[in-house]
Amino acid sequence: MADEVIEVLRKILFTKEEKEAGKKEFFEIFKILEGELGDKPYFGGETFGFVDLSLIPYYSWFYAMETFGEFNIEAECPKIVAWAKRCLQKETVAKTLPDQKKVYEYVEQLRKRWLDRVPSEGQQNSTPPNTAPIDFLKTRFPIVLSS
Repeated sequence: MADEVIEVLRKILFTKEEKEAGKKEFFEIFKILEGELGDKPYFGGETFGFVDLSLIPYYSWFYAMETFGEFNIEAECPKIVAWAKRCLQKETVAKTLPDQKKVYEYVEQLRKRWLDRVPSEGQQNSTPPNTAPIDFLKTRFPIVLSS
């Protein structure tokens, strides 16, 4: 799933011609996750677990996705946003996740570098520069033990 989400991020954040397809794919993925979450507070039920731990870092990217993608995640996937807010109530999660505004600024810098490399309006390459966002996520990945 991580590879799919990264590809969707690329489409939404770095391309004009693939942005709409990226949005559609983004919501398809997160609607599946909402279905799995159901009415439970966490993916494993009543307690924060490994699935929650592996998915919560994506929440840091939501503001950048919404801003550059021109959509509202909470309007389309309210259960996912409510779940993320519940996860952020855990001190260990809140302290370790990158701030959404900082991720936005990081993406903005990447986009500027990418747009500076585009030769001309008609020759836009849809492959962004080496996107280090995944490294950015890994270096700030929360390790949470929940009782």
